[in-house]
Amino acid sequence: MEIPDDVWKFVEEARKRGYNVNKIAIAKVPFQRYYYYEDGEYVGEVGEEIALETNIVMCHDDLCILFYNDEPVLVMMRGGKPQIHDAKEL
Repeated sequence: MEIPDDVWKFVEEARKRGYNVNKIAIAKVPFQRYYYYEDGEYVGEVGEEIALETNIVMCHDDLCILFYNDEPVLVMMRGGKPQIHDAKEL
């Protein structure tokens, strides 16, 4: 599985805003497993324990969240034209 384009754009936007992020977890239905990537390379499937990682983008069908230093800092609503917001705005 490749990283979807909208997720790449979200990571690029996060980097433009100064966040150093290289870990991505994309939910696999039924959301108890995730496809895990580091530095753009597929690592394998992982369980919900991946949520304990820091500085990671976590994605589900409808949104992606960048957790940086254990705080949600950036959110992207997926579908249609992706919308990216600072987490504090929501």
